[in-house]
Amino acid sequence: MGNYYFVYSMKNNIISKLKKPIYMGNRVYCPVCERKSRAFAPFGYIHRRYRARCIWCGSLERHRLVIQYIKRNVFPRSNKVDAKFLHIAPEDCLKSYFKNVFHGKYITSDIEMDGVDLKFDLMDIPFGDSHFDLIYCSHVLEHVNDDFKAMRELYRVLSKTGIAIILVPITAALKDTIEGKNVTDLALRTRLFGQPDHLRRYGLDFPERLKSVGFSVDAVKAQDFLTPAEVVRNGTLFAGRLSETIFICQRAE
Repeated sequence: MGNYYFVYSMKNNIISKLKKPIYMGNRVYCPVCERKSRAFAPFGYIHRRYRARCIWCGSLERHRLVIQYIKRNVFPRSNKVDAKFLHIAPEDCLKSYFKNVFHGKYITSDIEMDGVDLKFDLMDIPFGDSHFDLIYCSHVLEHVNDDFKAMRELYRVLSKTGIAIILVPITAALKDTIEGKNVTDLALRTRLFGQPDHLRRYGLDFPERLKSVGFSVDAVKAQDFLTPAEVVRNGTLFAGRLSETIFICQRAE
């Protein structure tokens, strides 16, 4: 996933620790670490967002959205202790929670990140067919050289009754995804795709890309399962707008 986000995150971690006293309060609630504060802190590698980051655990809008969806909609349908869970490019704020819930059947992976259980390329997942009951892959596919190949691998290792939770940054004004695997200039990549380590900018066609490899896809937004008050208090607004879409994928066979 590159060092850009890592360095920026480390900087924000230090700043947040220094500023914690001014965030003391109970106006907002983080469903990841289950702690309250006066407000969420600013965050943004290129485009800075206010009221984005939990000062306690570092969760962002999408992390708080996903954890609420999983707690309310995934766990009631599955045996959370026995499910085999693959967490790709694991976020620190979610990793400890998932590890506690899934015990020894929770596996973290990344192509280059340290501190994961396994390092592998998402285009070649070293597990047999139908191995996992739950897969969480957030903001990863835009970094992968061949995202269709990675999607096919996610489909292959997902069990017939399993759920893959997939998120990517989507540009709502863009009908079709813009590819640029051959763009090597980092400044041009940033201008075209939003970050220097992104290889594409996804458009509204993203669900169809998932369906093309065999997935059935259910697009879920915050307002589909949270009240307006929860959306605001739990910090799932993205730059003042309703947060990202969660794509719930299952095998269509």
